[in-house]
Amino acid sequence: MRGLGVLAAGVIVIAIMYFYFGSQVSKDIVTLPVAFGKPDAAGVEFNVAVSMFMPRKDPPKLRGAVVQWDEWVSDHFQLTDASGAKIPLQRVNFSKLMDDRESGGTPEFWLKATLKPGATYRFGLTPILPAPKYHYSLVAPTGESEATRVEFEEDE
Repeated sequence: MRGLGVLAAGVIVIAIMYFYFGSQVSKDIVTLPVAFGKPDAAGVEFNVAVSMFMPRKDPPKLRGAVVQWDEWVSDHFQLTDASGAKIPLQRVNFSKLMDDRESGGTPEFWLKATLKPGATYRFGLTPILPAPKYHYSLVAPTGESEATRVEFEEDE
């Protein structure tokens, strides 16, 4: 009889752990690799590696045989300064600031922008339209920095 009580307590503990850890793991954590260049008179270069899996989940539109990457980028990524003004993002096929290892594999492409050192920005991301939306707040560095993977917060 005592063995059944221990068994029942063990099953209850395992069930509680299963539901607790399952709820923690099921939370989507969106991360992207970013890198900043060395600040100079023109500003500081900002690069973001876009995984080749992002466009597969919500692919860009086609017009004839032409992939509409610029439209896709503007729909999925928004970079704004502290006043809310949009900062243009340029899609490029390489990065001088991070290699494939730092970007977590071979990206589909990189996004590039020039920022003002020390200024605050908000980088918005919508992986699959129309929602959910995520953001990452950043301050452009005033000195050298290393490439890193940043975690986005979900918009409310």
